[in-house]
Amino acid sequence: MKGEQDDMSDDSIEALLRQVGARNEPSAATKEEVRRAVHDEWRTTVARRRRRRNALAFSAAASFAFVVLVAGWILRFAAPEADIAVTIARIDGPVSLSDSSRAARLGDPLTVGASVKTGETGRVAFAYGSGLSLRLDRSSALERVARDRFRLSAGAVYVDAPTNAKPDELVIETRVGVVRHLGTQYQVRQWHDAVEISIREGRVEIAGSDATTLAAAGEKIRISHDGRIERETISSQDPAWDWAETTAPLFSIEDRTLDEFLQWAARETGREVAYASAEAQREAENVRLRGSIDGLDPVTALSAVLSTTDFVQYEAGENLLGVRLAKEGDD
Repeated sequence: MKGEQDDMSDDSIEALLRQVGARNEPSAATKEEVRRAVHDEWRTTVARRRRRRNALAFSAAASFAFVVLVAGWILRFAAPEADIAVTIARIDGPVSLSDSSRAARLGDPLTVGASVKTGETGRVAFAYGSGLSLRLDRSSALERVARDRFRLSAGAVYVDAPTNAKPDELVIETRVGVVRHLGTQYQVRQWHDAVEISIREGRVEIAGSDATTLAAAGEKIRISHDGRIERETISSQDPAWDWAETTAPLFSIEDRTLDEFLQWAARETGREVAYASAEAQREAENVRLRGSIDGLDPVTALSAVLSTTDFVQYEAGENLLGVRLAKEGDD
């Protein structure tokens, strides 16, 4: 009985399958649609992953750039500023440095925190940075309190800051205020009851505790300790500048043009070169010098050098150094 039922079931299933027939295959269009759907989904997934990787990479790069930028700013403001070289360029008579056990010598540095003193017959000139000059008169005392700041406690200091020199700021502290300059030649002299600032070229600013005073070329300002200010005029040829001229740093004329020497001599004596003719200027720019003027002040050196050339001086005005060819005066 049971066997008959099993045979009937098998026969029934087989008959049913014959009636249903084989399963229909999907059409080509359906297959293509499915394929495109799957491919599009795959591309979307890949693109999403790529964007995620790019975002992570960009984030990492941005973070690195930020770190570099911050580090740059930290180094810029945290790192100490480069020192400015201050060395003896000329020395006449007794001069002493506080950080040395011996007498000062040519080439010795004036370091931050050190001071320099000149004796009753001593004078000294320092080269400051690139192109600037500081000179101390007799019986003077100057301390370097910072890389670009000096304190005058006695005597006088002369500053020569050409307009084409590197713009390293230079500050002179006095009992009545701080002196700053803009492309100038000036001197500061400290007396027991006042400070005098004389300007030969350019302008200076004197910043006191109560007010700021400005002065220009041709002025001499006297500021007393009680704040009173007196002004008067001073010529660029005034004898008050003579000591600074004789303390000028040594100038090497070897293989320099005559014009270069004349420009130096003119500046050191508070004048400008005035050639008598274009021919004289061209000649001066081509003449090469030989020898040395070491130990000579600018006025003496000028006479000595011109005597070896075909040039002579002529009267051109108070603030002019007149130079002409000797033959130009024969007419």
